[in-house]
Amino acid sequence: WTSNILYVYSTSNPNTTYTNPGIEASVRTNIIIVNNRNNIILQNITIKYSKISTTGSIYINNSTNITIDSVIVNDNDGFAGIYIEGTGNNCVIKNSIIYNTIHTTSDRGVGILIDGSGGYHTVQNSEIYSNTGAGISSGLYTVSNNGIISGNRSYLNGGAGIEVKGSDSAQPNNWIIQNNEVYSNIQLLADFYGIDLYKIGNNNTVRYNLVHDGNFVSISAGGIRFDGGSEAMPHPTIGYGNKIYYNIIYNEYTGISIYRTPLGCEIYNNVIYNSTNHGVRIADEYTNLVSFKNNIIHTAQVCLIYHTLTTNPDIDYNDYYDIDYTNKFHWNGLTYSTFS
Repeated sequence: WTSNILYVYSTSNPNTTYTNPGIEASVRTNIIIVNNRNNIILQNITIKYSKISTTGSIYINNSTNITIDSVIVNDNDGFAGIYIEGTGNNCVIKNSIIYNTIHTTSDRGVGILIDGSGGYHTVQNSEIYSNTGAGISSGLYTVSNNGIISGNRSYLNGGAGIEVKGSDSAQPNNWIIQNNEVYSNIQLLADFYGIDLYKIGNNNTVRYNLVHDGNFVSISAGGIRFDGGSEAMPHPTIGYGNKIYYNIIYNEYTGISIYRTPLGCEIYNNVIYNSTNHGVRIADEYTNLVSFKNNIIHTAQVCLIYHTLTTNPDIDYNDYYDIDYTNKFHWNGLTYSTFS
């Protein structure tokens, strides 16, 4: 063992000398750690079987310009398969596969976790599935800003397919979630959505995604959600300039949910089809200035649109379809068969 490398010497062919069980080494909590380093590329590596940890099998801490490209991370036990944390910026995860990350804490075992005051991180063109927590998550302890999550497939995860989280004291800004396919998530945990933004700040965008066939455990579930949280209000836990547009959502419990957004948001040009509960849900007395326009809502078992208690909504120019329109429009405690 020299300079953190294990060397094995053999006087004969290792294929015959080192038969089953082969060469044994202890299982590590982290397989690759990049700590306070910059400008590193990790490429074409398979990472698996790390033991339980509160970080990740690949752990990037306080490091800038780290690229993880074409890496397979599977069957690990930790907070995440890949964990980016700390003050570093401009880390990229691309063309990688992350699956079967587990952890005993219910919302851990995330595929990719981004956490810390650094920002401008990107997750793109990767496949993330069958993790006990979320597929891709940001904001476990500390918010990050200016992230891009683009072109990924996230499916069969225990929680959300993609989530960005804040808190009462700090909210993430300027995230773009686009061109992802997110499906069959929320397999284990209650109250998550396929794409779930919780207590976000300003100018976050969810666009051009395909979200479908999510599971319902309990409380709430669905395609895309902006959620300001359940603590005592009023205070602006969701900022301004947040948008949801040009997404296709089908076979979800609720298509789009807007809850407790006191500074407004825009939802336009989305297609929502075959919702088990509500096509769109816009609710709470501290929800203000929601613009919901030019959307198509087709078939919902309970309501095509559910609206209650909000202030100054602008809901117009949408197309609604259903086999039975009876009581499919809910407005401040009353149900209607038409908006006309």
